[in-house]
Amino acid sequence: MGGGGLYGTAGDYLRFVRLILNRGKADGNQVLKPETVELMTRNKHGDARVILLKTAAPALSNDAEFFPGMPKTWA
Repeated sequence: MGGGGLYGTAGDYLRFVRLILNRGKADGNQVLKPETVELMTRNKHGDARVILLKTAAPALSNDAEFFPGMPKTWA
């Protein structure tokens, strides 16, 4: 449902997160320019906020509220 086609392991995801947190560096190599990481993490939707995600199938899943109480925007 996320428009995907990208699959990986939890370890792959953690490496990707570290890459973003390290401004594009991974294993001592600059993989992405810091400017690219900044563009990837910039708010792209102005005042639109991430709100509670209501389930479309209550029998199969729950509502989702990531980081309750924290204002969230889209990047």
